[in-house]
Amino acid sequence: MTNLHNPSGAGTNADKLTTIGQILRDAKGTVLCSEVYLEGSLESEFQAAVTLGPNMISIGSLSKVYGLGGVRGGWMIAPEEIIEKAKGVADYVSGGTAWPTQTLTLFALRNEARLLERTKSITRTNLALIRKWVESRDDVSWFEPEGGTMALVRLSHDINTMKLGNLLREEYSTLVVPGDFFSLRDFIRVSCGVEKETLVEGLANIDAALNETKSSKR
Repeated sequence: MTNLHNPSGAGTNADKLTTIGQILRDAKGTVLCSEVYLEGSLESEFQAAVTLGPNMISIGSLSKVYGLGGVRGGWMIAPEEIIEKAKGVADYVSGGTAWPTQTLTLFALRNEARLLERTKSITRTNLALIRKWVESRDDVSWFEPEGGTMALVRLSHDINTMKLGNLLREEYSTLVVPGDFFSLRDFIRVSCGVEKETLVEGLANIDAALNETKSSKR
């Protein structure tokens, strides 16, 4: 599972996570929780899955809310026996982690508060822009994210989001992720982790593409 959820930005609280863990434990299962957006939550406090039960695993990364995807740094927190198995699998995949990646990952984690507050500041500003944009149109709605760097926007049912995504990419140099990739028709995922000016231009382009699509249906 993902927490915060990708693509909606919704958070799962500790009580629900604990219940999920208990259900899986009864079935001799394990909960693997990707928490690459968790530390970007804005208001609510969500706990790491690994703190809630012996069969819970948390994985994280510098690629999202830390804004350091190029470092290729990440981590897994789990019971020791699972860590050992994961190391064995990793030997077949990568053969080892580069020393610069290890060093830069540790440096980033030591500066965690400053890096995360930078992202949260960007997100707060941009979510307000998306909220205003959603309210300006009668053919879109959304679930307002609880953090992270993305927003899930719902379009009217007569809009083919795959075609809209292609139109935006080819004619407007703007990228969105059609909800079809998440089994969510009528939705698009929009990034709110970009510079304010980029988002303003992107929303204007989505406006134009939506209007063009609707006009062609008349």
